[in-house]
Amino acid sequence: MTYKRTGYRQSRENKVDYWPSMVDIMSSSALILFFAMALFAVIASYNSLRYRVLTEELEREKQIQEDESTRLEERHRQLVDDIERIIDARENMYDTLMTELNKQLGPGTVMRDETRLYVDAETLFEFNEWKLTRDGRELAKELGKAFMKIVKEQQRQIENSENSVRILNIEVIGHTDNRGAESRNRLLSAQRSGVFVDYMLSELSEEDLLKYGSFYKSSSMSKYSPIAGTVISQTDEERARNRRIEFIINFSDEDFNYLLEKYSEGG
Repeated sequence: MTYKRTGYRQSRENKVDYWPSMVDIMSSSALILFFAMALFAVIASYNSLRYRVLTEELEREKQIQEDESTRLEERHRQLVDDIERIIDARENMYDTLMTELNKQLGPGTVMRDETRLYVDAETLFEFNEWKLTRDGRELAKELGKAFMKIVKEQQRQIENSENSVRILNIEVIGHTDNRGAESRNRLLSAQRSGVFVDYMLSELSEEDLLKYGSFYKSSSMSKYSPIAGTVISQTDEERARNRRIEFIINFSDEDFNYLLEKYSEGG
């Protein structure tokens, strides 16, 4: 009996128990939970860092766009200012010339219509004639001096600034009223403007004539550019206004071309 009991005890003591204990289960669970939390922490940290990097990139991109917008707005403002400066300079040429001429020749002798200066042809020519009267010759000479002053002044500005206002020429235009044959009016207006330019240049030195003669141009419009009435219908008063000599300062577009180059991309 003793032998059997001993053998039974030994067999129980030598038996291997394959079922984990509660402690082992808890330990394993804690270890898994620890690694899971560690993994979640790493993922959260990575996502936080990635979000911060993306946010910083977006902020930088936004700042770049704002800076570019500010730069473009500033360049646009400068362009508008430069265009206005050119327009003002051209306007000043007309105003200065008209003011100076009327000081010398009497108020109202030279009038302005938009970008044109004009004088009544009746004070310059005999009726239906192209020869200048004494008053017409004096006026032409005074206009020649005034225009020459402007031409020389703008040439000096060109030497000091590549984007200054530049005059191509000063155009003298002859006009008639709507009476008479078309061929006669066309010839008469051309003759009147031509002889007027000749007297404008009559007191220039040979040197100035060679240097600045190309700045003076004559042309004719006959009856086709009335400032009163229409080509077909004109009263006697309107005809008197339409018989005139007109002056236009034709400007070069080099100043505007300069601005286009200056404000073009990369300019």
